Amino acid sequence: IWSEDGKQILFCGTLESNVPEREHDWWVIPFPEVAPAVKTGALPYLSAKFGPGLRVPANQYVEQPGTWIGGDVYFSSPKASVHSLWRLKLGPDFQVARGTEPERLTQGTTIDSRPRVRRVNGKLQTVFSSGTYNIDLWALPIEANQGWAKGSPERVTSQPSMETYPGPDAAGKRLAYVGDATGERQVYLRNLATNQDRRLRASQQAQDYPVISRDGAWVAFRELQAPKVPIFLARTQSEQVYMVHEDAGAPQSWSPDGRYLLFEPGATIAFVGRLDVPSKQTEVFLTHPE
Repeated sequence: IWSEDGKQILFCGTLESNVPEREHDWWVIPFPEVAPAVKTGALPYLSAKFGPGLRVPANQYVEQPGTWIGGDVYFSSPKASVHSLWRLKLGPDFQVARGTEPERLTQGTTIDSRPRVRRVNGKLQTVFSSGTYNIDLWALPIEANQGWAKGSPERVTSQPSMETYPGPDAAGKRLAYVGDATGERQVYLRNLATNQDRRLRASQQAQDYPVISRDGAWVAFRELQAPKVPIFLARTQSEQVYMVHEDAGAPQSWSPDGRYLLFEPGATIAFVGRLDVPSKQTEVFLTHPE
């Protein structure tokens, strides 16, 4: 976005793509002159201010700036899981102004974003987007061997929260999924006959990628315990839950006999790992040098 006088451009970017938490920030470059970009320091500043109540990856503390006017940057940020509009002052050196606090401009429970500000007769006017965001799970009957739908979509969940990552069992009796009704992504197991849900492991950390074993006895899922990403196993017919590996990644598929789990570790160079469930040992299963 342009500065008010049109002599600088402010943008959101990452200098080192392999280290987004360290180098993701707002940057300023002059225009039309050519000079190195100046790092504003907005990310570490807002991370310290918002961090305790902000459960998103560090490189999402600072979203794209909306308007830069009068030395103030207007932006949206999901502090405490609520997207509000904020204002932050930059100094003449394009760094976050010392001694200032980010000012919250909206106080609702909706997702407020994309602020645009302009001067009209000496006063500032703001236009922005405000709404809610919801994802439900649906089922579509298909003719698998032919590759076409043989019915209409049917809604499976209808909560005001977001439900994602559906993982049904082979028998069609249970459905594992991720819901955020508690304010954090957690893995749930639904009995499709009764539509009763059970949270598999209560945690303050985000969970996702649930996958049910072929025999329907276990649900594997990951939990984001930065910097580690453990895999947990939960019984489908009891309250038993245990950590099968303290730092593996996202489970993807069970072997037919239930002994192995294929997982993706989220490494810079992607590969597929294999977890031997009884021994809790991992190995590289599929890789490529590039």
